[in-house]
Amino acid sequence: MARKLSWKLAGSALIASALPAAVVAGVTPASAAAVSPAVSPAVTTAPVTWRDVKDGRYLQVYKAGKKNNDQMQAARKSTSKNQKWNATKAGRSAGLQLWTFKNENSSKCLTQDVRKGQVYGYAVQFTCAKTGRFKFLETPAYENLNGKSHFLGWVLQGNDGAICEHTSGNHLTYGQPIQNIWAGGVSLYKNCIWH
Repeated sequence: MARKLSWKLAGSALIASALPAAVVAGVTPASAAAVSPAVSPAVTTAPVTWRDVKDGRYLQVYKAGKKNNDQMQAARKSTSKNQKWNATKAGRSAGLQLWTFKNENSSKCLTQDVRKGQVYGYAVQFTCAKTGRFKFLETPAYENLNGKSHFLGWVLQGNDGAICEHTSGNHLTYGQPIQNIWAGGVSLYKNCIWH
């Protein structure tokens, strides 16, 4: 369908292909090349949740905050609006679909707090705008083990890196530069994959 990029990682390979999607579950290796969006291409906005591959926690705003720059965290499943996001099409880049994610509880959008001189910053929420810092590419990640391709989930890739659960165990999320994810091996990239 679209171009494919692959990275070698600690004895396994991740393949990221540029396929548009919101939340996709139950993708089998046989259908991996023909993954279709969970949201119809005709739909411009749809509700989604994001659950990380590392420990099955859901992306939400820390303490259900409603202010600009309140941090994101990965938390156990709840029925709260704080774990629900409205995915909205936000244009295209190099032919690939971009998305914004607006929290249903706070009505603010997912972004990163990257300040001058920082390599990465925490994932935060901020008043929604149409600038690039609010736009994300959902990149499917596949693990190739023993010649078989396994769909792992989606990397939420923004201007300043991908949204990842922090490896410290405090469950706050941050933006990790893409090249660090691929170089970090299984222990890091599984912190950065959501489904």
